[in-house]
Parts: sequence; C-alpha cells; structure tokens
Amino acid sequence: MSNAKSSVLILFLGFCVCSVELYCVDVDALSNVTARVRATKKSSGFTHKDVNFYLLDRYGAIDVLKANVTELCEGMIKNFPKLQVLSLINVNMSRIQPNSFSGVPELRELAFSVNNLSVIENGSFNNIPSLEILYLSGNVIHTIEVEAFQNLKNLRKLHLDRNTLLTLEPAAFTGTPNLQFIDISFNILRTIEKGNFPLLQPSFNEPIELLLAYNVIEDADPKVFDFTNPLILNLRQNQFDAISNLYFGLNAHSSINLDDNYLSCLPDDVLDDIRGSTKSISLKRNPLTCDCMKNIEEALGNGDQLFGIGVLEYSSMIPCSYGQLPTESG
Repeated sequence: MSNAKSSVLILFLGFCVCSVELYCVDVDALSNVTARVRATKKSSGFTHKDVNFYLLDRYGAIDVLKANVTELCEGMIKNFPKLQVLSLINVNMSRIQPNSFSGVPELRELAFSVNNLSVIENGSFNNIPSLEILYLSGNVIHTIEVEAFQNLKNLRKLHLDRNTLLTLEPAAFTGTPNLQFIDISFNILRTIEKGNFPLLQPSFNEPIELLLAYNVIEDADPKVFDFTNPLILNLRQNQFDAISNLYFGLNAHSSINLDDNYLSCLPDDVLDDIRGSTKSISLKRNPLTCDCMKNIEEALGNGDQLFGIGVLEYSSMIPCSYGQLPTESG
C-alpha cells in the first residue's frame, strides 16, 4: 500500500512559500494484525494471526486483538461493505485523522477504548452516518473539537468515561440528535454550560441517560438539562453544594443522583415541589444538617418516601441526636 500524503503550504520568515509533504507514518500498520472475526456481532468467531486486515472485508465483526496503530490515517478503513462492528482496543493509537473511514455503509459499533487519544478532531468520524455506538473510554482525551461528531445522526450511545476532559465545547455534540446515552464519568470536568448538550431529542420520548459521576463539577447552568425527554442524570461524587438550579431544570419523570456531594440542605421550594412531582432525587451520604434532616423527615411523615410517584432517597454524614436516620437502600 502506498503512503498516504497531503500537501500544506508553509510561510517561512515571510519571504518564501514552500510545499511540504506530510506522510502518514502508520499507513501500513494494519497489514499485519491478530484479529478475531465473526460473520455478525452475535455469531461465534475465530482468530486470525498475522493477517492483513484488508483481507477480512467479508466479515461483519472484527476485533483487532494485536496491532500497533499509532495513527489512523485518511482512508485507512475503506471498502468493508459488510462490516458492522469494529474494535481497535489497546493498539497504541494516538490520533484519528479526518476521513479515516469510507465505504463502510453498515458500520454500527466502533470501539477505540484504552488507547492514547488526546484530541477528537472535527471530521474523525466522517462518512459513517450509520454509526450507533461509539466507545472512546480509557484514553487521555482532553479536547473534543467543535462538531467532532457532526453528521452522526444515528448515534445512540457515546462512551467518554475515564479520560481527562476539563471542559466541553458548547457545540461538541452538535449533529447527534438521537443520542440517548452519554457517559462522561471519571473525568475532571468542573462545570457544565448551556449548549453543551444541544438538541438531544431521541424519538418516542425515550429517556436520555447522562452519566457525569466522579468529576469535580461545582456548578451547572440551570438550563443545560432542559430536555424535552425525561432525563436520568448521574452526578454522584462531584462538588455540588446547591440543588435548586439543577432540580428545577429537570423535566417531569426525570431523576437525579447527587449522592456523595457537599449538600447541606434541601431547600423548601424543592421539598414542596417534589411532593406532587414525578421527579426522583437521591441525596445519600451528603453532609445534610440536622435541621435539614428534621425538615425532610417531617415533610415525609412516617418515613414515607413516595410523593405522587416521585422518590426522595437521602442520608446524612452528620450524626443527629434525635430520631433515626433513614436506612440507605441500594
């Protein structure tokens, strides 16, 4: 296979313009791999050792088990008409170039977990509008460029957990209207801003599940979670010390997990609202004050945790001298 290349112009000291060839150093990286192949995702398979990846184009599922692909280059994954599932896990990959894919009309699931990816570039996933599930877990991703997932109109599940994301670009998820599961847990996010999750609206009013647990989030724009669909929001083990903005931004039938945060009180307006609400909220292992615990227990009455069909689960890390603390469940 010939080296993939492209031309760029460089201005040197403002006097001359030179043309420099940029080569893809890993253009032949897939010529010798160990891979497990299957006719379909659920069928039984077998392993090929020391095989040319491009000779596997008749299979529907390919799991590359051994390879050294530091860079996925433009056009490297092409002309696999039956391919539905592709896994390139732990292959030392540090970059996915724009337009790396072409001729993969059936590709539904793609996995790049446990690699060295640091930036998800705009155009990395061009030409695969059929994609439904994308795994990017366990990398060192710190940047997702604006519209990096543009045109993935059928994407339903996106895994970005266990990376090093500090912030999210406002339009990072633009072009993915059918996303209903996003896992960004175990990163270092500090805030969530309006526009981080625009226009997510899966069909049939299906709930959106957003996992943001185990970050260092202190605040979120009150309108950031204002979805038409119900939301399952996991913010466990962050640094929230207030709840009103989050709670009142949720749609009916939504739930929010704020276990292991820094909440000292459940405001009266939240407590009043949840009595007749269909929302559910979990506040286990927060430093709720004794006065706040007393207010909650009096509002619940006889330990009943159900308000309408909404649910409140709570416990405090602070021992109080009166009554019994609720027993944790789950």
